[in-house]
This record gives sequence, C-alpha cells and structure tokens, in this order.
Amino acid sequence: LSYDFFVVASYGKIIPQKILDIPRLGTLNVHPSLLPKFRGPDPLRAQILADEKDVGVTIMLIDAGVDHGPIVAQEKVLVEIWPPRAPELERVLGSAGGALLARIIPDFVQGKIKPTEQDHTKATFTKKVEKKNGELDLSADAYKNFLKIRAYDGWPGTYFLATRNGKQFRVIVKDAEYADGKLTLTRVLPEGGKEMSYEDFLRGEK
Repeated sequence: LSYDFFVVASYGKIIPQKILDIPRLGTLNVHPSLLPKFRGPDPLRAQILADEKDVGVTIMLIDAGVDHGPIVAQEKVLVEIWPPRAPELERVLGSAGGALLARIIPDFVQGKIKPTEQDHTKATFTKKVEKKNGELDLSADAYKNFLKIRAYDGWPGTYFLATRNGKQFRVIVKDAEYADGKLTLTRVLPEGGKEMSYEDFLRGEK
C-alpha cells in the first residue's frame, strides 16, 4: 500500500524502522514539549517538576533516536495557572498539538516545510515515572513538594508516611495549596480509611 505519512502521538514504545520507512514522507510525532528539551517517556510531569513555565508542543519526524528527529513545526503554549495539575497540562498541550498538526499537514505534504535539525547539545531527557516516586518528604522544600503534588496528580499520586500506635502507614495527598512560601495540605486519604481534611487527620493524630 502507498502512504504519504504516518502520525504517532502518546505512544511509549520504539517503532521498528521498517514501519517508519513505509510512508514516503516519513512518520510525524506530536510531542508535548519544546524539543530538544524534555525528550523521553514523561515530558509532561517532568516539565511541572522542573518548574518549566516555557512549555509548548513540537511536531517532529521520527528517526532512530528517542525524540531525536528534525523539527517540522513548534509552538509555545500559554498556561495561565502555574503549576498546573498533570492531567490539565496534558489536555492543554494535547489540544495545541492536535491543532498544530492539522495546520501544518497541507504544507508538509506539498513540501513547503523544511524540517530543521534539533540542537542536540541542548537536549534534556526525562525518566519513566514509577509509583515509588510519589513519596513526599514534608520536611523538604515546600514549593518542590507542591510541584511534585501537581506533577503526580492522577498518577502515580503523592503520599507521605505516618505512624500511629507504632504502625507506619501511607497517607495519600488528594489536594494542597501553596502560598507565601508555605505548603498547606488540604485533603488526604489515610491508608485503609476515608478521604478527609488534613485538619481532621491531624486531630486524629493527637
């Protein structure tokens, strides 16, 4: 069969070169960061963790490297409330990426866009997030903890360890606020219990 191009979005596996070579114009990838920054499996959460307010989307041609191929189009995206929760940033950048892709396809197919090589010396890389990454140290930097709570909202979530009657247990953070250099937990879910306000949880600890 004959294809002009393929499009890949939110696909976390390496695609074999024999597949990438099928379309005559190559395979486009919609990536939720301003490449070459934040390459790899989890750019959304990594940008929130890094407090990177300069966010955007990139349309690139896939090559043998991870998010390494030449850039076809790129666009910055304004996020009004920072830091956002990860699902919200995913929604905003996903919508922007889809719109950018739709706009550039006609010119791309007609050969009016010349892909530009990335500046690989400026590349940064993200890691796959695991459930254990969600543990909070409430004695650590308040703003960094807030970024972590926002970045890991939805999955893997954040939690801290508490001890009651000599037994250690997890307390999942459901919501929090940050103001004037202070992190305030507002809603928590103790392991094996029900969601409650953080104030109620602290009263139960006394």
